[in-house]
Amino acid sequence: MPFAMSTAKSALVGPCNFVSQKGTYSFAEGWRITAATISFNGKSAPVPFSGKSFTQPLREQDWDNDSMIELAFDLN
Repeated sequence: MPFAMSTAKSALVGPCNFVSQKGTYSFAEGWRITAATISFNGKSAPVPFSGKSFTQPLREQDWDNDSMIELAFDLN
């Protein structure tokens, strides 16, 4: 039982939190995010973010595995 409880806790509060059946994950950062953008091959789009976490578009066919996510932070 301790292993199951530890695994469940990690899944709920770890850096990669499962948030939907579509395979979307929210990633936490140490600072408050002020902007998030994904880009690949000259194309870019905003990435959803809130507070200290952002949600990258996993499994979306529009974005290659080599896409880059750029985050801007409020360091104050």
